[in-house]
Amino acid sequence: MNYDNPIATLFPGAAGRTVAELARRHALGENVVEVKAAAGTAAVVPDQFVKVATRLALMGLVRFPVTEQVRLVRENIMWPALNDLADTQFRLDALLRDVAATCPPVTRIAVAGPVAAGTARTFPERLEVALIAPADAVSDEQREEIAEHLSRALGNACVVTVAQDEHEAAQLLADEGFRVISSATGWATRLSARP
Repeated sequence: MNYDNPIATLFPGAAGRTVAELARRHALGENVVEVKAAAGTAAVVPDQFVKVATRLALMGLVRFPVTEQVRLVRENIMWPALNDLADTQFRLDALLRDVAATCPPVTRIAVAGPVAAGTARTFPERLEVALIAPADAVSDEQREEIAEHLSRALGNACVVTVAQDEHEAAQLLADEGFRVISSATGWATRLSARP
């Protein structure tokens, strides 16, 4: 899966880039979007941006008429779904917390790689996971099942290892996108600098 711009992957071309840019601006709290600036950011010609925004107006996501400005209908029920597609970080962390909850010896999870960083564009670009647990607390079978589950759920390759602490996890995983998800407060996510 393309974690860099998933909306544009699902909806190729100018339409996907336009919807992705409007979703990004909605997430930033904008009400009015200048077509020329947004089209430039989305790498779409302004006329095409207006055409796509007009189709979105038919769904109620933006107001008619669409001119040099696009007025977002902030309360439209489709925006949260588009925001979730535009920012997969929250969903990824929730998935990892759910997986960790099925493996009680795991106290924290360290993640890294292009998927964790949000830069992956193809399946081989992977998520690296280190289950932080006491030595020999997670079987090879559990680790392999978790890797398979995450690969299916994410649409990207996933490699799972086991580490005894954050320091060991930092040595095993890539620098890109490294962070630790902690169970200290009910599996609340916290960002951690590399130890």
